[in-house]
Amino acid sequence: MKIVFICRRNRFRSQIAEGIFNHLAKDGSYAVSGGMDTLPEEYGVFFSEYKNEKVKNTVEAMKSHGIDISKKYAKKIIPEMLAGVDKIIFLIDDKEKIPEWLNKYSYDHWKIENFPGAPTLEKSEEIIQTLKDKIRSMLTN
Repeated sequence: MKIVFICRRNRFRSQIAEGIFNHLAKDGSYAVSGGMDTLPEEYGVFFSEYKNEKVKNTVEAMKSHGIDISKKYAKKIIPEMLAGVDKIIFLIDDKEKIPEWLNKYSYDHWKIENFPGAPTLEKSEEIIQTLKDKIRSMLTN
């Protein structure tokens, strides 16, 4: 099974979900992630090199769960990433808009709040636990 998690910039919610899914999945199932509005200057820059507090807090919080995303980087979602996908899951709040070209795909929407600034480690932990619970439920059903 191939899952694609999508959020706004691919620096927080979708990267957390990808890391958790790949950590928990069995039987060759895997996830990838991408952002709708990823910034070109972020392409290929490892999270371990970011100065952004949101990314630093996310990397630190994920490490506490035994998941290392420090060598991940933001990727913009492109049609090729959706080839052979079994499920697309948007991790966006109600204020974020899905690009028109993605509306032709069938997808699930998990309402996960975006943070304009850097969430605290505690807030990162809350999002990680929410996504971990949703992904565990998805994998057992």
